[in-house]
Parts: sequence; structure tokens; C-alpha cells
Amino acid sequence: MDTTYNPNPDWDGPQWLMETRAVRSALKAIGVEVPECLAGEPKDCGEPTWSHYAAYCSMLKMRAQFMLDMNLGDQPGPPGTGIPDLAEHYGEHVYRATLTNETRRWTS
Repeated sequence: MDTTYNPNPDWDGPQWLMETRAVRSALKAIGVEVPECLAGEPKDCGEPTWSHYAAYCSMLKMRAQFMLDMNLGDQPGPPGTGIPDLAEHYGEHVYRATLTNETRRWTS
């Protein structure tokens, strides 16, 4: 893999590390352990930081979906009224509000 490629030129090396470690920390908080193999860590695997970021984000997304499915399951009722539907609706609402606030912060 090309280690010089940067899919987000707005982030430099330290920013990629910070963001990737934050996602890894979120995974750990919900019980998913991943090896500490980023550049400069004891088990550095040599892969670019952004590829770790992509993998960790995908793992976080899949783990969150698994948690919703296992802990809330399918609920009876018309489409859009079950607990998973409500969780998705409110989650999206909070996510979009957070993005709006972050965008304001970045552009200020």
C-alpha cells in the first residue's frame, strides 16, 4: 500500500494519529480490543494510519449495529415505530446536530 497517499489532505500525520487513536479508544470503551500497531507504537505493522482509521471506523459502525440489534432487537409495530427505528432516528438527529456544530466551529 502506498504510504505517501493521504485521502484527507486537511489532516497531517499528527492529526491522523489523534483521530485514529480516538476511534480506537471508542472501540475499547465498548469492549473491542485492537492491537496498538500504529506508526511509532511497539507493534507497528507498517500500514498507513489512514488505513487503520478506515478499519477502526468500520469496526465501530458494525459493533454499534450489532449492539442495537442484540440489545434492542426487532420491536412490534408499524415501520418507524420500533425501538431500533427510534434509535436510528434520534441517533441521526444528534449526529446531524453535532456535524452542524462542528462545521460552525471549523468555519469560525
